[in-house]
Amino acid sequence: MLNRKSQFWGWVFLLFLLPLTLQAASVLTNDGQTLKGKILEDQPDFILLELDEDKVQMRIDRSQIAFVQKEEEKEDFKREYFVAGSTLSYPAGINLVCGYYGNEFGLRVAGAYWGPVSSGAQANLLLKLGESKDFLHGLSLVGGVTNLIENHRGWAYAGIGYEINFHGLQLEADLVTPYEPNRIVIPIQIGFVKRFE
Repeated sequence: MLNRKSQFWGWVFLLFLLPLTLQAASVLTNDGQTLKGKILEDQPDFILLELDEDKVQMRIDRSQIAFVQKEEEKEDFKREYFVAGSTLSYPAGINLVCGYYGNEFGLRVAGAYWGPVSSGAQANLLLKLGESKDFLHGLSLVGGVTNLIENHRGWAYAGIGYEINFHGLQLEADLVTPYEPNRIVIPIQIGFVKRFE
């Protein structure tokens, strides 16, 4: 059995996830009736629809449905823009960040030179996995050089990364291999990266 703490976090997760999964739709039934609402469940044999008019939930069998028109969420933001900001940690301790994001991909560089003790640069080729006006997450191909650690001896690295940006707050975790064989490092960057639409 799940303990109470696990159950609590499960309910919290569902409460935050449920509004994101609801999708507005119009359902045309075989008898010519049009029902408008939000799809609560979309199963192979039925649809559970919450009607817009009175918020009543209605289960409609697939055999009774002629057509379902799902309304796409209107995008009120640009999908192509410049980004700039700063982050902490790899590759230079305190990094300046700039880049350009297109519809599906983005290119970003981060780094700085603070003298021989702390310097480095990193490039990310980003694939957007999801995006809204205030949220972005994606996977990156990552490559860089740093002398932030290793007794101030520089090293190069390459790998993959995952990043989340929420209202400009940026968190990135990478899984990279430096020049030394059989070694994996997980550098993390956290900071503020703003989009300029």
